[in-house]
Amino acid sequence: EVGLELYEIVENIDAPGASDYTLEVFFQAMTWTQLLNEFAFDVRVYAVFFIIVGLLVIAFSAIFWAFHRLFTRLSQPPAFRFRSYAFLTAIPPVQGFVLACIPWLVMILLLDILYNQ
Repeated sequence: EVGLELYEIVENIDAPGASDYTLEVFFQAMTWTQLLNEFAFDVRVYAVFFIIVGLLVIAFSAIFWAFHRLFTRLSQPPAFRFRSYAFLTAIPPVQGFVLACIPWLVMILLLDILYNQ
């Protein structure tokens, strides 16, 4: 955290008392989570982090499915339908991404037209 207290600003550096101060700097290490939130790491760290998070989500989903598959009371439990599950969970984020890119692309196109006239 960086802070600057309100001090009297002396216009004349040669005035008596203008240089009577002590500069104090405090360094404090940030936690790994703070560094992650401040984007202080390299892009590769974030790529690996998000890949690990994605793999953990897949693993927990598989464990959840296997647990319910093993302990179901149905004699013929339904099969896992990956294609319908993938379409159900993957299509809305892709649609949202495309819809979010439309205004951004329009602005880039307008700026390109404006600057290249």
